[in-house]
Amino acid sequence: MGDVSNDLPQLKEIKDSAQYKIIYDEKSAEGYCHEITYLNRGSFLRICELYGYPITVICQPQYTDKMYRDAYYIYLSHLHFDIERHCQRLALFKGEIPLVDLFDPDRHEDLQKCLLGTMVIRPSYDHSTEYTLGRTLLDPYKLKRPLRYLSTARYKATILGQTYRIEAFPFSNQHGDVLRCAETSVWSLMEYYGTLYENYRVVLPSMISSWASKELPERSLPSEGLTYSQISSLLKTFDLEPRIYERGAYRDRAEKAEEGSREGTLADGGRVAPSGSEGGREQGEVKIGEDPPLIAELASRSEIEAERANQQIDAAIREVLQKSSEESKRIVKEKGALRRLSLHDLFHYYVESGIPLITAVCNQREEIYHSIVVIGHDERSPYRMKKESIKRKIFRYGTLNMIDSSSFYDRYITIDDNQYPYRSERFDRFSMAQNCKVEAFIVPLYKHILLDAETAVSIIETIYKDSVSVLQSSLEQLDEEENVGCQGDPLDNLVVLRYYLTTSSGFVAFRNQDTDYLEEKLFYSMTSFPKYIWVGEYSTLELYRQGKILGEIIVDATAPKYSGMGAVIAMRFGGRCASRRTNEPPGVLQEKLQAIQEQQARLVYKLYTDNLQKGDFIRW
Repeated sequence: MGDVSNDLPQLKEIKDSAQYKIIYDEKSAEGYCHEITYLNRGSFLRICELYGYPITVICQPQYTDKMYRDAYYIYLSHLHFDIERHCQRLALFKGEIPLVDLFDPDRHEDLQKCLLGTMVIRPSYDHSTEYTLGRTLLDPYKLKRPLRYLSTARYKATILGQTYRIEAFPFSNQHGDVLRCAETSVWSLMEYYGTLYENYRVVLPSMISSWASKELPERSLPSEGLTYSQISSLLKTFDLEPRIYERGAYRDRAEKAEEGSREGTLADGGRVAPSGSEGGREQGEVKIGEDPPLIAELASRSEIEAERANQQIDAAIREVLQKSSEESKRIVKEKGALRRLSLHDLFHYYVESGIPLITAVCNQREEIYHSIVVIGHDERSPYRMKKESIKRKIFRYGTLNMIDSSSFYDRYITIDDNQYPYRSERFDRFSMAQNCKVEAFIVPLYKHILLDAETAVSIIETIYKDSVSVLQSSLEQLDEEENVGCQGDPLDNLVVLRYYLTTSSGFVAFRNQDTDYLEEKLFYSMTSFPKYIWVGEYSTLELYRQGKILGEIIVDATAPKYSGMGAVIAMRFGGRCASRRTNEPPGVLQEKLQAIQEQQARLVYKLYTDNLQKGDFIRW
């Protein structure tokens, strides 16, 4: 196309107005904030800084936004003073884009690569510019420091007559009267699920308000916010099955475990009776209505004899307790006791699974209570961890030092309606400078996922704990064949465990695409999987840094909570694979693995990455 502005003078008017603008630096961005009514200066400048200058902006001044218009009709239209019905929408492109190119269909694919996203600017009834960002869709993969591990959906936007695609997670500032932080978190989550999955629907403010008016004991407008229990109830009405994890439960359990460890008491607080039998009857066995043998015998003795007998019994009990304690310590030393998971561990497993979490955070000292959505994690390499930090995270099963991959991550990607989208913040330091701790988080699960993270991990780690010799054998095999075994510094001699939930269809497709070995493809393709699975991968520290693993255990995520080993579907250790049919007992897996003489698959292969990467989604 030629210079369209010469043939169509009206384009020159658009070019010279606020509707078309190229922002070259912070100074011109400051000026643009004065040109666009209601545009929040702080948020806009920060977004421009994160994506980098220059940025071409197209402003649509009379834009009908369904979210704002819905809020307008249920609340704003009833107010005495007039409030505008229309919003403004900004479309942001990276670089200097000539106006004529935006109308050229031959330039569409190039412009698609330059599109950063769209931002709705909604009117404010008090004419301030705070919290005026409406439905905002910005591509996190096009930031100057692109994010990689987060959940996004694909949206469509029509800009100057051409349709574009935007990879984004929906963001909006809270609307103080209609949607507070809790309701905004629900809207954001359901906007994501409703766009990505056919099973769910996009939610509007009126739907949330309607639920609140029926379920809450007070008026729904203006909103006073929701508790995390109420948020969970609200999500259930939108066909999700939430699971709530509260800090208090895990704090109390950890304190009890620590106290029990210090005092050396039994886990259940009971006492161990002396072993042995007497008179053909097990000691301690008592008939109904009969005095216990010990009591009957003591009754016929003098007080001195009774005291002496008591001392002997106490000594016997202490001896048994000591032997039992030593035996327990020996077993724990050999195999290791199952570790107790922290709130952060469980939080990370679900984030690693690609599930956005509605997170209730608080700073009790300053009485700050807030709700945000966590949609992914930032990059964190074990190379950057100090050795002291690694030492504190190590646990031991048998002869092997182990570490959970969750220990490598402490920064997460948040959607916080008080900030700008895609902030990277530390766990328990969420919500900018407010230093808010995680009070609880809500996992919006699909209704057929019955096995939660805590139960799945305990099943998988029980197998790892009892299979130390098999793990050790695969590590020795790794050292012989790949020359990347665990050597040198003991802190490098670690087995890394990684956990996540995913769909079996995505998992099998990933594994089949990742190998050229027919036997390996047949193993995954011929195994009968349920729709959802929990996977526990194991690797060495060096292999994990390279994005590779040595093996995995696959568990049925649709199994009942107390199914135990009956939920285990398949195992893969050091290039040897075994699975069981639905009518076979769990023990058959160990038998099959022991019977395998030759390697069936690659020793080292890729860790699964489809949960949190661009273009790859869990399809519910």
